[in-house]
Amino acid sequence: MTDEDMDSNSIVDKEARGVGKVIRHVATGFIRARTAPVLDSKADLERFLEDVSRLTGDDPLDDYFTRMLLEQIPHFVERSKNLGELVVGGLPSPRVTSYFKQATSCYIYGLYDAVAVLSRAVIEFSLEERFSQHGIPKPTVSHGKS
Repeated sequence: MTDEDMDSNSIVDKEARGVGKVIRHVATGFIRARTAPVLDSKADLERFLEDVSRLTGDDPLDDYFTRMLLEQIPHFVERSKNLGELVVGGLPSPRVTSYFKQATSCYIYGLYDAVAVLSRAVIEFSLEERFSQHGIPKPTVSHGKS
């Protein structure tokens, strides 16, 4: 391989990295437009992503999520290690178990607001079940005062 070939390959590699950065930037904008309120439509962006995918065989959204999640794995692992064993006196209902599992998953993924909402549901439903098992009527509160 000649010096000229190596220089040519270097330029192509540099351009490919530049294009990759542009595609990642566009994919990031696409995700932002789907996950938060926006003032204008991103239909052109959507068509651009489809064209890039068709031309390159790569899916920019797949690339975006893959990179984003790979960066977060050490945090997921650390939060998983922080979880303790939960020993209970009796198994809760499938509904309570489902909400508990969702809350745990949200904690691992760092979705703390969702953890708070789901944890409240776990406690509320657990108490309702326990009250009903002992024939205790569910406490009532004024509308909007829970």
